[in-house]
Amino acid sequence: MANFCEYNIIVKGKKNACYAFLGSMPAVEEITIHKESGKDDDYVIRFNGYCKGGVDAYCDIWVKEYPIVLPEDFKEAYAEAQSKYMNKSVQDRSKMFNVEVLCNSADAEDYDPEYGPYEMFEHYINGVQVFGEKSPKELRISGWIGNSFPVIKPIEGTGYLGRNERIENIKVGDRLIVKADYNSPYYSPVAIEVFNEKNETLGYLCEEGSVSLKEIAEIIHDLGARVASVTPLSQRTKRAKYALMDVELDLE
Repeated sequence: MANFCEYNIIVKGKKNACYAFLGSMPAVEEITIHKESGKDDDYVIRFNGYCKGGVDAYCDIWVKEYPIVLPEDFKEAYAEAQSKYMNKSVQDRSKMFNVEVLCNSADAEDYDPEYGPYEMFEHYINGVQVFGEKSPKELRISGWIGNSFPVIKPIEGTGYLGRNERIENIKVGDRLIVKADYNSPYYSPVAIEVFNEKNETLGYLCEEGSVSLKEIAEIIHDLGARVASVTPLSQRTKRAKYALMDVELDLE
Protein backbone atom coordinates (compact mmCIF):
# COMPACT_ATOMS: atom_id res chain seq x y z
CA MET A 1 0.00 0.00 0.00
CA ALA A 2 1.27 3.44 -0.86
CA ASN A 3 2.18 5.87 1.89
CA PHE A 4 -0.24 8.59 0.85
CA CYS A 5 -3.55 8.82 -0.97
CA GLU A 6 -5.11 11.83 -2.70
CA TYR A 7 -8.90 12.08 -2.74
CA ASN A 8 -11.50 14.31 -4.40
CA ILE A 9 -14.99 14.11 -2.96
CA ILE A 10 -18.49 15.49 -3.44
CA VAL A 11 -20.89 15.06 -0.52
CA LYS A 12 -24.61 15.87 -0.67
CA GLY A 13 -27.22 16.03 2.07
CA LYS A 14 -28.15 18.22 5.02
CA LYS A 15 -25.56 20.89 5.73
CA ASN A 16 -24.69 19.60 9.19
CA ALA A 17 -24.35 16.06 7.80
CA CYS A 18 -22.12 17.21 4.93
CA TYR A 19 -19.86 18.99 7.41
CA ALA A 20 -19.84 15.92 9.65
CA PHE A 21 -18.59 13.86 6.71
CA LEU A 22 -15.99 16.53 5.95
CA GLY A 23 -14.85 16.63 9.57
CA SER A 24 -14.50 12.86 9.73
CA MET A 25 -12.17 12.60 6.71
CA PRO A 26 -8.64 11.40 7.49
CA ALA A 27 -6.08 14.00 6.44
CA VAL A 28 -2.33 14.60 6.70
CA GLU A 29 -2.76 18.30 5.88
CA GLU A 30 -5.59 20.80 5.69
CA ILE A 31 -8.51 19.75 3.48
CA THR A 32 -9.35 22.20 0.69
CA ILE A 33 -13.00 23.07 0.00
CA HIS A 34 -13.38 23.93 -3.70
CA LYS A 35 -17.12 24.57 -3.79
CA GLU A 36 -20.12 24.55 -1.50
CA SER A 37 -23.70 25.62 -2.06
CA GLY A 38 -27.31 25.00 -1.10
CA LYS A 39 -29.65 25.29 1.89
CA ASP A 40 -29.50 23.70 5.31
CA ASP A 41 -31.59 20.70 4.20
CA ASP A 42 -30.03 20.34 0.73
CA TYR A 43 -26.32 21.09 0.65
CA VAL A 44 -23.31 20.15 -1.51
CA ILE A 45 -19.58 20.35 -0.72
CA ARG A 46 -16.73 19.47 -3.10
CA PHE A 47 -13.32 19.10 -1.47
CA ASN A 48 -9.99 17.34 -1.72
CA GLY A 49 -7.23 16.21 0.59
CA TYR A 50 -4.52 13.66 1.36
CA CYS A 51 -4.40 10.82 3.85
CA LYS A 52 -2.16 7.90 4.80
CA GLY A 53 -2.72 4.60 3.03
CA GLY A 54 -6.17 5.22 1.58
CA VAL A 55 -9.57 6.70 2.36
CA ASP A 56 -10.62 3.50 4.13
CA ALA A 57 -7.26 2.58 5.67
CA TYR A 58 -7.19 1.91 9.42
CA CYS A 59 -11.03 1.85 9.62
CA ASP A 60 -13.24 0.05 12.13
CA ILE A 61 -16.68 -1.27 11.20
CA TRP A 62 -19.60 0.77 12.56
CA VAL A 63 -21.89 -1.64 14.44
CA LYS A 64 -24.30 0.83 16.03
CA GLU A 65 -27.54 2.33 14.73
CA TYR A 66 -27.93 4.25 11.47
CA PRO A 67 -28.22 7.16 10.93
CA ILE A 68 -26.68 8.84 13.95
CA VAL A 69 -28.05 12.02 15.52
CA LEU A 70 -25.86 15.04 14.77
CA PRO A 71 -25.89 18.55 16.22
CA GLU A 72 -27.99 20.86 14.05
CA ASP A 73 -25.23 23.47 13.94
CA PHE A 74 -22.86 22.50 11.12
CA LYS A 75 -19.76 23.67 13.03
CA GLU A 76 -20.69 21.53 16.02
CA ALA A 77 -21.44 18.58 13.74
CA TYR A 78 -18.01 19.01 12.13
CA ALA A 79 -16.25 19.06 15.50
CA GLU A 80 -18.16 16.05 16.84
CA ALA A 81 -17.45 13.97 13.75
CA GLN A 82 -13.78 14.95 13.82
CA SER A 83 -13.45 13.71 17.37
CA LYS A 84 -15.58 10.53 17.11
CA TYR A 85 -15.88 9.15 13.58
CA MET A 86 -12.59 9.55 11.70
CA ASN A 87 -11.85 5.82 11.73
CA LYS A 88 -14.99 4.76 9.83
CA SER A 89 -15.18 3.85 6.13
CA VAL A 90 -16.60 6.12 3.43
CA GLN A 91 -19.53 3.73 3.01
CA ASP A 92 -20.24 3.57 6.75
CA ARG A 93 -20.12 7.35 7.11
CA SER A 94 -22.41 7.79 4.11
CA LYS A 95 -24.96 5.70 6.00
CA MET A 96 -24.18 7.16 9.44
CA PHE A 97 -24.70 10.75 8.26
CA ASN A 98 -27.40 9.93 5.68
CA VAL A 99 -25.49 11.57 2.80
CA GLU A 100 -24.63 10.85 -0.83
CA VAL A 101 -20.89 10.57 -1.44
CA LEU A 102 -18.93 10.54 -4.69
CA CYS A 103 -15.32 9.71 -3.89
CA ASN A 104 -12.40 9.42 -6.31
CA SER A 105 -9.01 8.53 -4.88
CA ALA A 106 -5.55 7.42 -5.97
CA ASP A 107 -2.44 6.23 -4.16
CA ALA A 108 0.38 8.70 -4.67
CA GLU A 109 2.87 5.92 -5.51
CA ASP A 110 0.51 4.06 -7.89
CA TYR A 111 1.22 6.38 -10.81
CA ASP A 112 1.91 6.01 -14.52
CA PRO A 113 4.35 8.79 -15.53
CA GLU A 114 2.71 9.16 -18.95
CA TYR A 115 -1.01 8.84 -18.19
CA GLY A 116 -1.26 9.74 -14.54
CA PRO A 117 -2.61 8.02 -11.43
CA TYR A 118 -4.62 4.81 -11.25
CA GLU A 119 -7.84 5.91 -9.63
CA MET A 120 -10.67 4.27 -7.70
CA PHE A 121 -14.15 5.81 -7.87
CA GLU A 122 -16.89 5.00 -5.36
CA HIS A 123 -20.44 6.30 -5.15
CA TYR A 124 -22.70 5.76 -2.13
CA ILE A 125 -26.23 6.97 -1.40
CA ASN A 126 -26.99 6.63 2.30
CA GLY A 127 -24.53 3.76 2.46
CA VAL A 128 -25.80 1.90 -0.62
CA GLN A 129 -23.15 1.56 -3.32
CA VAL A 130 -23.94 2.60 -6.90
CA PHE A 131 -22.05 0.47 -9.42
CA GLY A 132 -21.02 0.92 -13.05
CA GLU A 133 -20.26 4.64 -13.02
CA LYS A 134 -17.22 6.68 -14.01
CA SER A 135 -15.76 9.47 -11.96
CA PRO A 136 -17.10 12.95 -12.79
CA LYS A 137 -14.46 15.07 -14.47
CA GLU A 138 -14.24 17.50 -11.55
CA LEU A 139 -13.17 14.64 -9.27
CA ARG A 140 -10.37 13.28 -11.44
CA ILE A 141 -6.96 13.32 -9.79
CA SER A 142 -4.40 15.86 -11.03
CA GLY A 143 -1.97 14.37 -13.54
CA TRP A 144 -4.63 12.34 -15.38
CA ILE A 145 -4.51 13.02 -19.14
CA GLY A 146 -8.28 13.50 -19.18
CA ASN A 147 -7.82 16.77 -17.32
CA SER A 148 -6.45 18.21 -20.58
CA PHE A 149 -9.89 17.98 -22.20
CA PRO A 150 -11.84 19.40 -23.93
CA VAL A 151 -9.48 19.74 -26.89
CA ILE A 152 -10.10 20.79 -30.48
CA LYS A 153 -8.22 19.18 -33.36
CA PRO A 154 -8.51 19.65 -37.14
CA ILE A 155 -9.04 16.69 -39.42
CA GLU A 156 -7.17 15.84 -42.59
CA GLY A 157 -7.73 13.59 -45.57
CA THR A 158 -11.12 15.13 -46.35
CA GLY A 159 -10.39 15.17 -50.07
CA TYR A 160 -10.52 11.38 -50.39
CA LEU A 161 -13.10 8.56 -50.34
CA GLY A 162 -16.11 10.82 -50.79
CA ARG A 163 -15.46 12.74 -47.60
CA ASN A 164 -15.86 16.21 -49.18
CA GLU A 165 -19.39 15.28 -50.27
CA ARG A 166 -20.35 14.01 -46.81
CA ILE A 167 -19.00 17.12 -45.11
CA GLU A 168 -21.40 19.23 -47.18
CA ASN A 169 -24.13 17.89 -44.88
CA ILE A 170 -22.21 18.41 -41.63
CA LYS A 171 -22.98 21.32 -39.28
CA VAL A 172 -21.47 22.69 -36.06
CA GLY A 173 -22.57 20.68 -33.04
CA ASP A 174 -23.18 17.41 -34.87
CA ARG A 175 -22.12 14.34 -32.94
CA LEU A 176 -19.25 12.35 -34.37
CA ILE A 177 -17.71 8.91 -33.86
CA VAL A 178 -13.96 8.50 -33.29
CA LYS A 179 -12.10 5.21 -33.56
CA ALA A 180 -8.48 4.27 -32.89
CA ASP A 181 -6.63 2.40 -35.64
CA TYR A 182 -3.30 0.88 -34.56
CA ASN A 183 -2.76 -0.68 -38.01
CA SER A 184 -2.75 2.49 -40.07
CA PRO A 185 0.23 2.76 -42.48
CA TYR A 186 0.09 6.56 -42.28
CA TYR A 187 0.16 7.22 -38.52
CA SER A 188 2.42 5.83 -35.80
CA PRO A 189 1.65 4.42 -33.33
CA VAL A 190 -2.08 5.07 -33.89
CA ALA A 191 -4.53 6.92 -36.13
CA ILE A 192 -7.82 8.40 -34.95
CA GLU A 193 -10.43 8.20 -37.70
CA VAL A 194 -13.54 10.39 -37.54
CA PHE A 195 -16.98 9.25 -38.74
CA ASN A 196 -20.42 10.81 -39.00
CA GLU A 197 -23.39 9.32 -37.13
CA LYS A 198 -24.00 6.97 -40.08
CA ASN A 199 -20.50 5.56 -39.48
CA GLU A 200 -19.22 7.06 -42.75
CA THR A 201 -15.60 8.25 -42.77
CA LEU A 202 -14.88 12.00 -42.70
CA GLY A 203 -11.11 12.01 -42.17
CA TYR A 204 -8.40 11.63 -39.53
CA LEU A 205 -7.49 13.77 -36.55
CA CYS A 206 -4.26 15.70 -37.01
CA GLU A 207 -1.40 15.02 -34.62
CA GLU A 208 -0.80 18.70 -33.89
CA GLY A 209 -1.76 20.10 -30.48
CA SER A 210 -0.95 19.61 -26.80
CA VAL A 211 -2.70 16.22 -26.59
CA SER A 212 -1.25 13.49 -28.82
CA LEU A 213 -3.20 10.91 -30.81
CA LYS A 214 -1.71 8.23 -28.57
CA GLU A 215 -3.12 9.94 -25.48
CA ILE A 216 -6.52 10.28 -27.14
CA ALA A 217 -6.49 6.59 -28.07
CA GLU A 218 -5.78 5.58 -24.47
CA ILE A 219 -9.06 7.09 -23.22
CA ILE A 220 -11.08 7.09 -26.43
CA HIS A 221 -13.94 5.12 -24.85
CA ASP A 222 -14.40 7.93 -22.31
CA LEU A 223 -14.63 10.62 -25.00
CA GLY A 224 -17.41 12.18 -26.99
CA ALA A 225 -16.83 14.08 -30.23
CA ARG A 226 -18.68 16.95 -31.89
CA VAL A 227 -18.11 19.29 -34.81
CA ALA A 228 -16.43 22.46 -33.52
CA SER A 229 -16.24 24.20 -36.91
CA VAL A 230 -16.75 23.25 -40.53
CA THR A 231 -16.18 24.83 -43.95
CA PRO A 232 -17.50 22.60 -46.74
CA LEU A 233 -15.62 22.61 -50.04
CA SER A 234 -18.54 24.45 -51.65
CA GLN A 235 -17.88 27.42 -49.33
CA ARG A 236 -14.15 27.65 -50.06
CA THR A 237 -12.36 29.28 -52.97
CA LYS A 238 -12.38 27.68 -56.41
CA ARG A 239 -8.76 26.60 -55.98
CA ALA A 240 -9.49 24.67 -52.78
CA LYS A 241 -9.53 20.88 -53.03
CA TYR A 242 -10.81 19.78 -49.64
CA ALA A 243 -13.21 20.72 -46.87
CA LEU A 244 -12.07 21.99 -43.47
CA MET A 245 -13.37 20.71 -40.15
CA ASP A 246 -12.37 20.91 -36.50
CA VAL A 247 -13.44 18.30 -33.95
CA GLU A 248 -14.01 18.93 -30.25
CA LEU A 249 -13.23 16.00 -27.95
CA ASP A 250 -14.42 15.94 -24.35
CA LEU A 251 -15.13 13.51 -21.56
CA GLU A 252 -18.60 12.00 -21.41
